[in-house]
Amino acid sequence: MAEVEPERIGLEEGGNGPYLSRIEWEGLQGKWEIEDLKESPILPSGSRKIEVWRDEQYKIKAKVTGTPTDALGGMFPEYAEPGTIVPHFEVNGSDLYGRIDYKLSNCAVKSTLLRGNESFEAGLITHRVRRSFLKRECAETAWLTEWYLNAYRRNTSLLYPRSVKRELKEEYRKEREFLGEDITFEGYRKGALGLCAFVETPDVSFVVQPVPNELGPPWSKCLGIEYRHEWGGVPDADDRKVIASVLSFLMGRPLVGVGYTTFDGRGHAVEQVAINPSAGNLVAMCQRLEQPPINLDQRRPPAIFEGLLREMVPCYLALREELNLDEAL
Repeated sequence: MAEVEPERIGLEEGGNGPYLSRIEWEGLQGKWEIEDLKESPILPSGSRKIEVWRDEQYKIKAKVTGTPTDALGGMFPEYAEPGTIVPHFEVNGSDLYGRIDYKLSNCAVKSTLLRGNESFEAGLITHRVRRSFLKRECAETAWLTEWYLNAYRRNTSLLYPRSVKRELKEEYRKEREFLGEDITFEGYRKGALGLCAFVETPDVSFVVQPVPNELGPPWSKCLGIEYRHEWGGVPDADDRKVIASVLSFLMGRPLVGVGYTTFDGRGHAVEQVAINPSAGNLVAMCQRLEQPPINLDQRRPPAIFEGLLREMVPCYLALREELNLDEAL
């Protein structure tokens, strides 16, 4: 079955709609199916398909299914001896039509369920899943957005001084050749306002924007940090980590990364990377009150958050290695 790129149009009354889920939140919102698997030393012989999804705790779950052979090669015991080092491997595959490429990192098989002689199902551990759309790989990447759980929960209007206007247009076309008829109906369905912060520095600029409540897990506020080439380029992963750490410090709560998406100029995903959140007790963490170093709820100049980031980010980037700020934060 051909895989359809998940996309949700938000139109809920009282929500944050309208929005397109593919540009407002991370890609692993539904289930990813990998139906053409490359050979791997970790996968059992006869493996045919891998499914990847997130559970209610937003952890990545995966399973491999297939038809058992005489020897289920590549299978690790479900209960290993204490101290046993289980090797991790990389698993590659694609959809049936070769349009979408997948790469699963740090994988290990953890359990197996045989269904007679006809099929088996094995649990699969993975830390990172990359999905790339091959027909778009030649397109120039226009921007990258990183996605985080555990964002600021209280009065967000004081953090985000800039408005965002969302508008969704509807078009319907009907053509009946035998009547020489070609009619197009157009109309607006819904519009909404959102908020964001734009931080511009000599070296790097970025947007911080809350994620619509309907897209992330119900127990967490989420946000995206967006970098564009037209704003001075997309920083490398280490610099993006520092910027997220500065945001965490000011918000008084540790942001938890769950992946990133790169987009072409038309807003279509080129690459989607889903990451297993490393934090323990994630739901409890996201429910705690923040402890920012300054009281962000007090009435201050509307751009105080932007101003602080504009001053701090260049300093932290410049002194990161000298003062070992990654560890300090």
